[in-house]
Amino acid sequence: MATEWNKELSRTPPGFVVAPFAGKRHRSFIIRNHLYFRASDGPVEVDEDGMSLSENRTRFEQTIYRLAEEAHFPEENQSVSDALAPGATNGRLQSTRQEAFCSWVEEALEEIRKSRLTKVVLSRTEVAGLHPRFSPVDLFLRLSDAYTNAFVSLVWLPGVGLWLGATPELLLRVNNDELRTVSLAGTRSMPPEADFSVKNWGEKELVEQAIVSRYIRRCFETLGIRDFQEEGPETVRIGNILHLQTSFRLKQAGGIANAADRLLWLLHPTPAVCGVPKAAAQAFIASKEAHDRAFYSGFLGPVNFSGESRLFVNLRCLQVVGDRAVIYAGAGITAESQPAQEWLETELKTHALLKYLRQVGYAQRSRASASEVDPKVRALCDE
Repeated sequence: MATEWNKELSRTPPGFVVAPFAGKRHRSFIIRNHLYFRASDGPVEVDEDGMSLSENRTRFEQTIYRLAEEAHFPEENQSVSDALAPGATNGRLQSTRQEAFCSWVEEALEEIRKSRLTKVVLSRTEVAGLHPRFSPVDLFLRLSDAYTNAFVSLVWLPGVGLWLGATPELLLRVNNDELRTVSLAGTRSMPPEADFSVKNWGEKELVEQAIVSRYIRRCFETLGIRDFQEEGPETVRIGNILHLQTSFRLKQAGGIANAADRLLWLLHPTPAVCGVPKAAAQAFIASKEAHDRAFYSGFLGPVNFSGESRLFVNLRCLQVVGDRAVIYAGAGITAESQPAQEWLETELKTHALLKYLRQVGYAQRSRASASEVDPKVRALCDE
């Protein structure tokens, strides 16, 4: 059962937390654990109401399908109207047009030139039709197989709907006396020569990622913490997309839970999904984006299982609304940004999910046919 979350990580019972991007329109939720699977290289370990069981992959999938049937989420999502759906634009569920997105980027660049913003992340939506027999569990399992180094999630909440995603970005990991976070920003497709070295990144991506790293350092310093460890940046690969990442670690005997509580809400939303300065970036996003982000670029994940919590930024995700899927994607805008290039970055991200939607019941893209998609983007995502 899902209930409203009190937003105190250290006082939260074992369960799964889901929090929105920002604002007061959407609540944060905690789903108490009933069935907990823990997998390593061996069989899936299951803890059901205190009973430890051993499950193989087939039994695991069967259990997931059974739970999905009991949840009845396809019918529940039919009740979410276009006008009320987070991805709705002017009361209609529709994709963001390229011209609109590029105009937002131009306006962001003007704010940056006037020194009102250093960076802002702008997002857009892509609406795709779904086959009547579309199975969210099929998509979840395919994403789990494809994105072995991402956090893959399927979340259904009454009155909110069904969200699926495969996010590459850790927000906060807390384990006994240690916490970890990352600065992840900058996006490019995987080069044919498979050279992932940092020296091959462009100035725009390096600056964009450095802004996030600098923000995280300031969050630690605001809490009076200076003995954290920093490693990076390095290139990480998620599917066919590369990102720049710097890792931050803090070890503290006792009191780590209190530090984690305070750090979580200083970090969120980070410049990787919002911008700098934070308040100005949030205001700009609210005034320009024609859709409600809702839980896109919020965070989610399991908390307080055997002394460990892992929260991830809700990226590379979609929401199911009736017979359609609303895919969300964003791009970080800095002084070096070019509107057309930022649009292509969002294309790369949306197609990372569209590829798997086609395999499990994707009907058609609402904004443009597959033939109208940039051939380079389509080729990369179909590899």
